[in-house]
Amino acid sequence: MKWIGQNIYDLIARFRNDVYLEGTSPTLYIAGDGSGTLSLFAGGIDLYYRVNDGNPTINLGSSSTERFEIKAEYESGEVGLDVVKFTSYTQGSSSNDARFSFFVDEVNIFQLKDAGVNLTASMNLSIGGIDILADSSGTTTLSNIDALDATTEATIESAIDTLGNLTSASSLATVGTIGTGVWQGTAIATAYIADDAVTFAKASGVSPKVYGSKIKLLPTDFEANEDGGATKSMQFDDTAPTGIKPGAAATELLAFASIPEGMKATHVDVYAAQNLTMECFELNVNASGLTSKGSGTTNTTLDITDVNATATNYIMIIVTTTATSDRVWGGEITIAAQ
Repeated sequence: MKWIGQNIYDLIARFRNDVYLEGTSPTLYIAGDGSGTLSLFAGGIDLYYRVNDGNPTINLGSSSTERFEIKAEYESGEVGLDVVKFTSYTQGSSSNDARFSFFVDEVNIFQLKDAGVNLTASMNLSIGGIDILADSSGTTTLSNIDALDATTEATIESAIDTLGNLTSASSLATVGTIGTGVWQGTAIATAYIADDAVTFAKASGVSPKVYGSKIKLLPTDFEANEDGGATKSMQFDDTAPTGIKPGAAATELLAFASIPEGMKATHVDVYAAQNLTMECFELNVNASGLTSKGSGTTNTTLDITDVNATATNYIMIIVTTTATSDRVWGGEITIAAQ
């Protein structure tokens, strides 16, 4: 026995059968103090423990409080495998102490940290070989999402409702109520604007006298005031020079126009054969009185004080003629959204 023991101590020992280490917690030391490296050359390592609630465990580390544990946890009171647990233990107080890091070909792919899973920059997350999240130097792209469940869709829709800057959307079927904002995109087709929603884009379809941002003033929109006398009205002269002809030199020609709902009048043009004095007023259908919004001359654009459309107001333009040879052809009122 002494010779065999010396052989084990000094030389390589070979065991043909099982080796048992007795005791409740036997310890195998390498290089006497445990500082050496144990190398096992085998086709596999089996660690089986068929005892109810046995939960066989492998630990790596410096102590019971600084270690990595792999545990095969059994079902309660049984020997059936319930869950495989990978657990790290540390008394360190720094963030992410005892974290898990996974390397492939010596490259760090991802980590399990205190806050959760962290992919290393420029790595991808794939399903079935298809990239779902692809990062390039910190810029991450979400791709190949084929469907959204109702909860996710509702969350995204809610987020869009509060986005400060939605820069692109190729097809929005439903957007709900848009509370505020400035439309700066392609003009909305008339077919997609409700008939009862009188807007700048819809104005051309509401009134035959509205074309784009202009309200046309036709000769039929003018009439004479009382200054020329009851018998001195006006006429349209269809011979050269054509245009509205005052019946008396003192007659003033008055044009009336309604501003489409949601719009405002900003400028006035009256075209005539002569440069005549004109003035723009705001009036109401339910009250007497008129308020001047600016004055100028025909054939020159008049920038008036803006007149917002209301349920009762309208525009009146007075052209002061000085001779029966004066001719007025018509005019335009420029409108814009309020």
